[in-house]
Amino acid sequence: MAGCVGQWDVDQLLEGGTGPPSERELRLRLGRTLVLRAILGSVSCRPTAPFWESWWKQAIPPLVCTAPLLLQWWHYSQSEPHRQQCYLFMAWTVVDPADLVSGEPMTSPASDIVTLDVTPLTNLLTRSDMVYLLGDPDRVATWCSQQLRRPLEQRPAGLTAELNTPRGRAELLLRPELLLQALRVNVPSKMDLWRNVDRTVKNMWMSNYRPMDTYQETREELERFFNYNLHKQIQHRLPKMDAASVDATAGLWRRRLQQLLSGDRLRTAYDAVTGWWPDRWEMMPYYLAVDETDSEGRGSDTGKAI
Repeated sequence: MAGCVGQWDVDQLLEGGTGPPSERELRLRLGRTLVLRAILGSVSCRPTAPFWESWWKQAIPPLVCTAPLLLQWWHYSQSEPHRQQCYLFMAWTVVDPADLVSGEPMTSPASDIVTLDVTPLTNLLTRSDMVYLLGDPDRVATWCSQQLRRPLEQRPAGLTAELNTPRGRAELLLRPELLLQALRVNVPSKMDLWRNVDRTVKNMWMSNYRPMDTYQETREELERFFNYNLHKQIQHRLPKMDAASVDATAGLWRRRLQQLLSGDRLRTAYDAVTGWWPDRWEMMPYYLAVDETDSEGRGSDTGKAI
């Protein structure tokens, strides 16, 4: 519970009477909170979210050749499926299976993979949660029923069950594009809130994005750090460290920095990080394209993912 306070809306954890909740009740509330985070997080990080354009410009050019596996990991860790799966798995681990109807864990024939059905987790959501997520759940439920009466090829992709069923809730709430389609048609005011979230997250990424430091900027920053009072910094960050350890640590840092700043060592290390690896499969044209809009104003080309 303490780990949630700094990052999440914990109203669901704190609601109820003034007395302390039982362990079972607290587990149910935490599971409910995690399911809500899975839904909200998957919408804010969906593939079509506008912040990804800034992410592409920040992450792809410096990493696509120097550290492609790191780029792949970073992208996946920021993506909607990863966040959604993590929250739902945590919800499964905190809630007693006896409190979830149906949906037993299924094990593959090789017994090395366990597949958990997320459908029972939607039973944790209350009426107030549905209002919070959908604005007007009755109107959205009516829209879902209307769509299900249409021919299969005319239905929204992924919609197969009524919203008042666990399967229908899972289909709508855990598919970001389907959820936004339902809001766009039925609850425009709720869709406006998501557009505002998109703008806020995009602006945050744009304001925080900085191009990679040049070699000279990197050197100047290390030289400034070399001149810091390392003893004071270490004592501030590690107040329990004894004086002898502080002296030894500060001395080691200073010697390592001095070695890095001497001769061509920093240049070699910088080139190793920023240099281009051989493009053996000639994939660069498929990773990056010239951003004509940006280049017109600055007179230079900027890498942009396609």
